[in-house]
Amino acid sequence: MLKNITDKWLKKHNACKEGRDWFKEQTETDSVTVLKKLIKAEKYDWAIWLFTNLATKPQNVRFAIYCAELSLPNFESVYPGDDRPREAIRAARRGAKNPTEKNKAAARSAAESAARSAESARSAAESARSAW
Repeated sequence: MLKNITDKWLKKHNACKEGRDWFKEQTETDSVTVLKKLIKAEKYDWAIWLFTNLATKPQNVRFAIYCAELSLPNFESVYPGDDRPREAIRAARRGAKNPTEKNKAAARSAAESAARSAESARSAAESARSAW
């Protein structure tokens, strides 16, 4: 993951103009140092963008699993009986640990189910909000 960041690299990875301008105003090119500066500047979305563009696919999968695990308690507090997101995380973890076609297919299926669940939750929340 260690890499020197350049404006050319940022352009190649479709960084936003504002982010590229921020990068040009500072002097660091070391990716870890740039990440730390972004966090210090509270530019968390840019830091996540940079991290995910520097990381390998397996690293991004593990990061996505971690993020999903962080949000799981919020979902389960509203939908305690819906275990589809938890099952999707378990399947993704299995797929990341042992990336066989069977595990990848199971992870995709569980993720699709969890996505339908999340969409249902979003739709229900939107309906409730518009009712008020």
